[in-house]
Amino acid sequence: MGGNSVAFLDYFKHLYFPLYGSVRYSCLDISNYLLEKCKSQIESDHLTLVRKGQIKFKNDDISEYKTSHSEPVLFVLFEILDNLPHDKILIDTESNLIFEG
Repeated sequence: MGGNSVAFLDYFKHLYFPLYGSVRYSCLDISNYLLEKCKSQIESDHLTLVRKGQIKFKNDDISEYKTSHSEPVLFVLFEILDNLPHDKILIDTESNLIFEG
């Protein structure tokens, strides 16, 4: 947990440094254990943003998350992206041949 968050923040830190200082990032997880793991990983590389309050950690269910913003927000569901199938196996029921898709 936290690897995608760190990669996302690293991207701005190394490729768009002028924007990095103004990044605001929220981590939301229903599991307090996983949220603490994420927090630990992010703090190791992005402690300045955490200390400035630009990175926030919230232990909550996405369906219960309530917030409003006056500016555009990028909302990325990393957990959903993590769980997409990586490989696909197809079996032709007529020939019983196996294909990788």
